[in-house]
Amino acid sequence: MTLTTVALTACLVAALLRLYGAIKNRRRSLFVALVSLSVALFFALPEPYSLVDSLMGGQNYLNLVVRGATFLAFLALGISLAQVYGAGNSMWVTGRLGISVLILAVAASVVSFMMASHAHSDAGLTDYDTLSVRVYAAIGKIYPAYIAAAFFVPVWKVAGTSGFARRVRWSSGFLGLALGGTLASASGQILACWFPGPLTQQLASNAAYTSVVFFMVGLLLLNTRRWSRGVSQAQSSTPNEVAITKPTTSPASS
Repeated sequence: MTLTTVALTACLVAALLRLYGAIKNRRRSLFVALVSLSVALFFALPEPYSLVDSLMGGQNYLNLVVRGATFLAFLALGISLAQVYGAGNSMWVTGRLGISVLILAVAASVVSFMMASHAHSDAGLTDYDTLSVRVYAAIGKIYPAYIAAAFFVPVWKVAGTSGFARRVRWSSGFLGLALGGTLASASGQILACWFPGPLTQQLASNAAYTSVVFFMVGLLLLNTRRWSRGVSQAQSSTPNEVAITKPTTSPASS
């Protein structure tokens, strides 16, 4: 089983576990993120990618669809993280800056895709070791890296605060690792523009898929139950929907 398959399986399982909550209108942004990531990961596999892309003309237009699904996933993920780690962080996602970064990333992706050389269908465009394709790939990492950078400090701050419940800290730790993996993947892809080779490409790819697995573990831990310390119910939530608040001054259970 490849790392891509592991990440896809984890994402599908997480999406299924969140389906009931989405139907009940509970944190639908998280469900949208999981479904979008599942679509992007599914078409990272060569067989389904080649089949569907051939129906679209075999010019890798499906890669743009995958890019859009990835951006949607991180937009929804950012909204979900803002709901959990404080509404004030939503400005980085749905505020003017966040929307501007998203629009620029989408526009740059379309322009760089049209300028790149990709004559035949290829999942991930791995057959094309040209500067234009490497730039297109690096641009695809900008928005995910932006979302990861926006929440990196708040997430690790919770993970490192002893006043929070152990499960809250563990889930935040996994999410922090996922955000760090996203930043590492972006760094590797950008380095590949100037230092092409299998090492930088492998770094970017492995970091991206590993971060997905960490995301799934962290998000599922964060949404499995209500904790007695460091967690309060969101206004429109059930006991399975949590929002992190400041830790109590005393570690003793009430």
